[in-house]
Amino acid sequence: MTTNPTATEGDLLIAELARRGRRAYLGGDRGVTFLITTADPDAPDDEGSAYTTAHLLMYAGEHADRPAAEHTESWSAHLHDAEGTYVDTLFAGAGTPLDAETDTALFAIQVCDWLDDRRRATARLDSTPAPDRSARRRLGDLTLAELLASAADNHAGLVEHLAREDRDEMYDTITNAYVTQIGVALTVALSTAKAAFPAAQPPRKPYQARRPLREMTLADFLHAADRERAALSEHLDHGDRTDAFTFAVIAECHVEVLGRYLRLARHDHDTGRTPIWPTPGSDAR
Repeated sequence: MTTNPTATEGDLLIAELARRGRRAYLGGDRGVTFLITTADPDAPDDEGSAYTTAHLLMYAGEHADRPAAEHTESWSAHLHDAEGTYVDTLFAGAGTPLDAETDTALFAIQVCDWLDDRRRATARLDSTPAPDRSARRRLGDLTLAELLASAADNHAGLVEHLAREDRDEMYDTITNAYVTQIGVALTVALSTAKAAFPAAQPPRKPYQARRPLREMTLADFLHAADRERAALSEHLDHGDRTDAFTFAVIAECHVEVLGRYLRLARHDHDTGRTPIWPTPGSDAR
């Protein structure tokens, strides 16, 4: 998905958090700009309360309002109390450079996971200790099942988002965030699948979009899903919006086919049809 050339790093993270049910606001202090969100589960969800309750300050270097295309410093999150006193650094940033969309997507997962843990602990909904999220989850740390689940969850969110009738100024940005994260999950899922079976052979036939389903491997389903995701991305970026109905119908078709391949990939994985790449003489279907 092509990033809106006018979008800032803060815009991307605000949109990513918003679709996960979290609000964040742009703030600044002595020339440094950041995003702020409340860390108190019982606090009102507004900008004023974010400054008067326990909160997170999130930085991408010193300028959260820098154009996303100039993203060079990973997001970090720092906990402050209601008086604004620094308490702890929760996430110090990725150890390796990431592009703006990938860094934003992974960072939003971290922040929302931590906030969910804090809410559960505060509400005493369970007696089990919260998982340790002190270390940043990297793409390579996610299992194939988690990557497939992430793609499916984001697809479900995209379907729900596209059905919205209220289309505010953040509508397209949030749409782009969903499609981008699906693409990230699919790309890493395919890489993870290959790494999981280093000795296995490649598919018997080159990937073809219209191969019979019974002949397709998990790798084929991942390729097909990403191909459809790329077509959707191209349509959203360059489709003819003069006919709003036709534009929406074409987008819906891409989303439906994408969802079908994601379901097939998860079914193939969950039913244990391994290795992913069929060995010579085997019949994967």
